[in-house]
Amino acid sequence: MTYTYVLVYLIKGRAKKYHLSLSRDLSKKFRIKNVGRRIEPHITLKFIGEINNYKMLRELEENIKEFTQSERGFKIRLKGINHFSKNVIFVDVRKDKALIDFYNRLYSHLRKLSWMPSVRKFEGNNMHFHATLAVDDISLKFNQIYNYISNRTPQYVLSFRSVALIRKNKSKWKTYKEFKLR
Repeated sequence: MTYTYVLVYLIKGRAKKYHLSLSRDLSKKFRIKNVGRRIEPHITLKFIGEINNYKMLRELEENIKEFTQSERGFKIRLKGINHFSKNVIFVDVRKDKALIDFYNRLYSHLRKLSWMPSVRKFEGNNMHFHATLAVDDISLKFNQIYNYISNRTPQYVLSFRSVALIRKNKSKWKTYKEFKLR
């Protein structure tokens, strides 16, 4: 069976509850899709793409496991609301040195897999860490939504202690496997 995979950091605790509540609020108030119903609050680290063979999936798992066994946890900060054009509204993630360094090592390690796709527009130096609140059906209502939400100032310090592979099954994303940092 073919699934689409993404490597993420799963947001947990109070920040997760806040994110889900805000997604639900936006969905009800503006009659847009509720992101929180389709996917857990997360920060994307690497789009993997479709995998339809067991060997590739095992190779990916081993690559991630090898990487996480040598990495220590660190703190990240969620801070404020931001957007990409009129298509995505999100909780912003502060680009701390620890996060950037971790991401660069992870990205290099994953690129060792010969089949790993590259999405240069959104990866490497172009990476903007974020947790999506609204996407897809917002462009016509963007100004209203952003005016409503832009005065929110979520600020959370989170312990970055694991990464997770999530996979899409039909229209819903589920956690496939979580990898703890040492």
